[in-house]
Amino acid sequence: MSWKKNAFSYLTWIVYTLITGTALVSLGSTFCVEAGFAAWWGILASVLYMGIAGGITFLLYKGGGACLIFAKRNRAVFLVLESILVAGFFALGCFLRVQNIGEAETASVYYEMAEVVSGQGIPQMVHGAAYFYVRLLHTFLLLLGNQVVAGIWLQIWLQLAALSVLYFVMRKLSGAVSGIVIFGFCMCAPYIRQSALVLSPGMLYFLFLGIAAGLTVGICGSRMRFPAFAFAGVLAALCCYIDIGGGLLLILAAALAFSQQGGDAGKRLAAVGICVLAALLGFLIFIWADAFMSGKDFWRVAGAWLDLYRPKGFQLPFTIGPTSSGWESFGLFGLMAFGVFSFWCDRKREYHSVYVVAACVIMLASCFGIYTEEMPGYFSLYLMFVVLAGVGLKPCVCSNALPDTLSGIVGEEAGGITEEFCPGGENGLSVQMQQDEESGLNAQMQQDEENRERDEPAEDAAKEEKKVRYLDNPLPLPKKHVKRVMDYSINVSCDDDFDYPIKENDDFDM
Repeated sequence: MSWKKNAFSYLTWIVYTLITGTALVSLGSTFCVEAGFAAWWGILASVLYMGIAGGITFLLYKGGGACLIFAKRNRAVFLVLESILVAGFFALGCFLRVQNIGEAETASVYYEMAEVVSGQGIPQMVHGAAYFYVRLLHTFLLLLGNQVVAGIWLQIWLQLAALSVLYFVMRKLSGAVSGIVIFGFCMCAPYIRQSALVLSPGMLYFLFLGIAAGLTVGICGSRMRFPAFAFAGVLAALCCYIDIGGGLLLILAAALAFSQQGGDAGKRLAAVGICVLAALLGFLIFIWADAFMSGKDFWRVAGAWLDLYRPKGFQLPFTIGPTSSGWESFGLFGLMAFGVFSFWCDRKREYHSVYVVAACVIMLASCFGIYTEEMPGYFSLYLMFVVLAGVGLKPCVCSNALPDTLSGIVGEEAGGITEEFCPGGENGLSVQMQQDEESGLNAQMQQDEENRERDEPAEDAAKEEKKVRYLDNPLPLPKKHVKRVMDYSINVSCDDDFDYPIKENDDFDM
């Protein structure tokens, strides 16, 4: 998924650079202070690292043309390599999580509420994600018995399933390389692994939100259809009803609308307006359904939801929460540093705006205290930074060369947002060769699925219109002459006179 560069693109790039630079300087200063050096050495080290990241980005960009040509000729090899990497990361993630089960927290309020006890039912909760999680955990404990370990296993498999969905969604949106980087980092990152060892509704909601995002990409990514955006609004309303984080789906739907190549600005705004209106109406319907099923008053249910997510005051500074180590954070923001320079690799398109906006929304909501104790914004923001780190590598790495295989699962649109990346996704892969006007020596292949899905059908239709269609000849074709001998005789009189008699005074000139 890409957008045409404009003033807003440069604004989001500035925000992205400030976040990345500030984080690297803070981490560098902390490391130096802990090592016994002055803090300014950390600033110098951060600047040096940024310079190294910029140099690597430049080298990757310059060598991208040759890599794309090679990858285009060996697509099957790259597909096999991608499958091996994904399977390897999945196996490694399973191993690391199972190995750390002994470190899981045994005390949990959710386990106490879900525990199977005679005469005890599921308590009513305002927070939708917490209620559905307790009910799911209760069902799981009915099958396996009252054991905390059973709940931890449920958490692990929910997280693995959610990360797998995230891989397919990001592969469709940003390409194979971005999807692999995001998937691999999430499988190995200690902070994400530790979140699977705590009983909470976060992983269930993460899976649910990932599925909703995949459906939104699938129905809204290929072409501008108002019913599709209305359905996306209903999905966002359902996610918001369960937890306020579902509002991020509206940002995704708006990004899909403005990433389309076809349609004017008015049509795109209309699609976004329809999506928002459908979300508002759908949210009211879900509140009414909750009130009807629980036997409560509609305004009471709506008031409880608003009271749960109302702003609780502005607090600075905002932190992501406890990560496992500073080196993990350095690895995350170190990858994001490549996106600062890869933004300039493509002079016409940019890829990061929607994720920067989403990260800013999460930070502001957390600073105002909108997120709840059941679902804090730490995990969402961390995950958004991981996505930015993967997407930042797209412009400087030959991600477009990898054909799409599995992306078709997420939706039918393959190209456009299906990516340029998945462009294959849908159905193929489009690679464009661009000549570098300044150097004249650099050849770059760029895949744009959005153009492919829009242009190919138009070209095929034009060819069909230009094709000459001949009508079938209704007349019988001439037959080959065959000499025949008559079986009867014909007598011709030699006296026959074929001259027509005329008068002597006829004048044929008159």
